[in-house]
Amino acid sequence: MLLPGPTGSGKSALALKLAEEINGVIVNGDAFQVYKEMDIGTAKPSIEQRKRIPHLLYDFVDLSTDYNVFLYQEAARKIIATEKRPLIFVGGTGLYLRATFFDYDFSPLPPIDMTPFEKLNADNRYQVLQDLDPITAAKLHPNNERRVLRAIEIALASGENKSTLEAKQEHKLLYDVEFIGVDYDRNHLYELINLRVDRMIEQGLFEEADEIFRRHTALKHAAQAIGYHQILLGRASNKSKTEIVEDIKKASRNYAKRQMTFFRHQLPMHWFDSWDAAYKYIIEERKKNGIY
Repeated sequence: MLLPGPTGSGKSALALKLAEEINGVIVNGDAFQVYKEMDIGTAKPSIEQRKRIPHLLYDFVDLSTDYNVFLYQEAARKIIATEKRPLIFVGGTGLYLRATFFDYDFSPLPPIDMTPFEKLNADNRYQVLQDLDPITAAKLHPNNERRVLRAIEIALASGENKSTLEAKQEHKLLYDVEFIGVDYDRNHLYELINLRVDRMIEQGLFEEADEIFRRHTALKHAAQAIGYHQILLGRASNKSKTEIVEDIKKASRNYAKRQMTFFRHQLPMHWFDSWDAAYKYIIEERKKNGIY
């Protein structure tokens, strides 16, 4: 089963409860919880929780490595093919989950030297993408450097634009799985997110981020993680701690809004009004099907 959910929504707590109840394995579905060292800001399961319940695809990628959806798809599908215990995928990176469970094809492309495009400013880089692939460009913000560069790379390497390649794929669901989620009231979700950020600050997020950036000076993908990214930018522009915290909260709320939009339109969600209701449904369905 899959438990997609926006940041701070409480999905990890349900995953733990379910895993204990059904002797299951929790599989990470978050793009940044794969990285080592980034513990507080990604709300990674604790060491104690990982000892209590098997957790896969957490905390195993060096920060110097740019992990991506292709690598995740490959690793996640290997787990699905080999693991005999019930799997509970939990996370908020909708593209990683969709790429794993639907027939997305990430065939290797010839290498492209992206250095010239990396050196362009955001507007010029976005203009390149508009020329190559106006449909994909219309879906991206010019400042989303990573995704703009990736779309340019795909167009140059394949000879076709990203939108054309995606249109060729049917994106059928490959596995018999159910997507379970809670449709939170937005104001309540934002309150949960704000409280979560406050807890992270108390736990030492600033200290963790400062140490990571002290030891790693050339991070790319990992440096985009919410919390760490705002601290890095805030330090560079001499913002106060209070201002940086507000930036983190705002970025987290905006991300949660985008997540919910993705889940509603890109995944076949079964919505509930609380995680307790979702838990009862899952257990009842297992009993009904004779697997509990």
